[in-house]
Amino acid sequence: MTQLPKHLFRFGHYCLNATDGTLSRDRAPVDLGPKAIDTLREFVRNPGRVLTREHFMRTVWNGTFVESNTVERQISDLRKALGNGDEKYIETLRSRGYRFVASVDEVVEVEDVEGVPAAITPLDIVPEPPNPGPPLSSANAGSQTSDQLKATIHHGPAVRVRTALFVFWTACLAVVGWVSWPLDRPAVAPASKIRRSLMILDFRDHTRRGGTEWLATALGEMLRTELSGSRVLRILSGEDSFKIDRELSIPDSDGFSLETLGRIRKLGGADFVVSGSYAALAAKDRRRLRLDIKVQDAVTGELVASFGESTAEEQFLELIPIAAAAIIKQLGLQTTTPDLSSTFRTAIVMSPEGRRLYFQGLAKLRLLDAQAARPSFEAAQALEPKSPLIHAGLAETLTILGYQRRAREYAKRSLELASDLPNEDRLAIEGRSSLLTSDWPRAIQIYSSLWTVFPDRIDYAIRLAEAQTAAGKPSDAAITLAGLRKVPAVIADDPRIDLAEAAVAEGQGDFRAEQRAAVRAADKARSLGARLVLANALLRDSWASNNLSDRSRAIETAENARRIFQTAGDPGGEARATKNLADAVDDSGDHARGAALYEQASESFRRIGYEGAVAMTLNNLAYAIRSQGDLERARRMFVASFELSRKLTDDAGEARALNGVAIVLWRQGRLAEAERTYLEALKKHRQRGNLSGAATVLGNVAIVQQDQGRLAESKASFD
Repeated sequence: MTQLPKHLFRFGHYCLNATDGTLSRDRAPVDLGPKAIDTLREFVRNPGRVLTREHFMRTVWNGTFVESNTVERQISDLRKALGNGDEKYIETLRSRGYRFVASVDEVVEVEDVEGVPAAITPLDIVPEPPNPGPPLSSANAGSQTSDQLKATIHHGPAVRVRTALFVFWTACLAVVGWVSWPLDRPAVAPASKIRRSLMILDFRDHTRRGGTEWLATALGEMLRTELSGSRVLRILSGEDSFKIDRELSIPDSDGFSLETLGRIRKLGGADFVVSGSYAALAAKDRRRLRLDIKVQDAVTGELVASFGESTAEEQFLELIPIAAAAIIKQLGLQTTTPDLSSTFRTAIVMSPEGRRLYFQGLAKLRLLDAQAARPSFEAAQALEPKSPLIHAGLAETLTILGYQRRAREYAKRSLELASDLPNEDRLAIEGRSSLLTSDWPRAIQIYSSLWTVFPDRIDYAIRLAEAQTAAGKPSDAAITLAGLRKVPAVIADDPRIDLAEAAVAEGQGDFRAEQRAAVRAADKARSLGARLVLANALLRDSWASNNLSDRSRAIETAENARRIFQTAGDPGGEARATKNLADAVDDSGDHARGAALYEQASESFRRIGYEGAVAMTLNNLAYAIRSQGDLERARRMFVASFELSRKLTDDAGEARALNGVAIVLWRQGRLAEAERTYLEALKKHRQRGNLSGAATVLGNVAIVQQDQGRLAESKASFD
């Protein structure tokens, strides 16, 4: 005799039998439709987690997106069924989703097991163990007793199915001979030779005159290019070096104390630190510049290489190849591929004016001043239309500003122009292009390859995890980051890894894990004095806390992050923190203050030119205003978001705003106008190939048609 296990979820006075799809209260049956049962099953499998409409689309409606009203109806049915007494089970989080707030006991009962069933119907949950071992043999499977195949799991805020249930199904599947693991395994820590690393900080401008600031960035980038010819050294990217320089508020000096070097090493993992400066000579010879470079051992503080020379200003950058050769010689390094940097050097050496404009734009971009960077890059591109670096800079800048379509065009062009670059540089450009164009499979492939060849590059691993999370593979991303901590060249306690783990946890919908990772990152950042990492960790903590309904903590951490960004002179970070603060305040029920904060964030984004962020914030502001009952003002805000999205050629933003406009029109009783607006949004979604968005709007169209008494058309739209 063989019976399938009973898969039960118990909460309060209720019991859901997930095996046969029935609900009971104190053993008395409760009448619920199949979709309501399926919806409840998702809630009890995920207590304490916020479940979005997209989650129910994937699970309850098998991949067909369902508009919000349909989800609300199912949840309304559930609330009625669970409404006896004072118990509360389902919480609504406005603009986010729903959460099951009761504790859940999950029970798997298997009785009268005689032998192994010839045919197996899978459970709703087939858990994957953290460290899967070899499949159980048939002899082991046969030895499992009924008691050993029973498991009761008490769920707190997150669900974790323990080993007993996994043992049962692994045993069964082993007997029928089809236990297998995914062929596309996630990336693991690669095993390659780890190189000593060198960080080049931006050079200090001691000329005391205008017009030479761009040289600070140019000198660092060109020295990186030259030193990259020696593949026995790992050269930290200019972006990472600049961030660390700014994070630690490194003093304006051509040499550093052991304490400062220790902080640089701990955050950046550098073995050598390069600092340098340039200055005009005496007043009688102002057209000559002097270059001074020092290389220090980050462990001992010892000066291990230096260079100093002066030349005419128009020939100043020609000193860089000479300086690089001197540094390589003094460090006792052998350039394994002497001409490796020459191709990339060709890409970076432009006309004098084109070069000045490019590095000027790059310096502004690193300061997150995309609005100021844009004209420099555009002017450089006009002079150097075949430069892959300028096109890549423009793509990054336009992405920040919200011009997604144009950014993708420049990213594609930069890739076409990069064909002659060295392999690593070309792949790095293609990887960034793939991230900008949301080509997640290609981005995963590229960064996985780059990290395999260059396992000492933390940025490649973190971008790989970013792409895996965006592709819906957060578990793979978690494995990538766990592997990153095991690479000898990486500081295992690097707070940037904790921040990346927080992002992965959010992708998994595990906000408690996100909060824990954010707290770890914040604690480490404080000990290092890394204020911007700290501010970003606080932002993560704020977001997770708000999703966990801890409004007071969400508000406090967002306010702290905002203060740090403000002190550090990071207006973009300050605006993001203000937007997070608005979310938490609005969700706490203070819609008036939430709206005021959204307006403040919107104005900050507008001031620094982040127009895509302005459009998104206006959309949030419109919902906050709607919650106050001012429908007409909310409609105007949705229209403003729509018009800005249209300016940015952001079809997704247009469709999102149109949906908001239509919701307001529907609530105002202007049904014909609401229907026309929904149909316009529907057209946008279909043009983009966004089937989920199209299905959402079709459901809304059906409701409007139903409210007008056109039931046949409403049914057709629902179908």
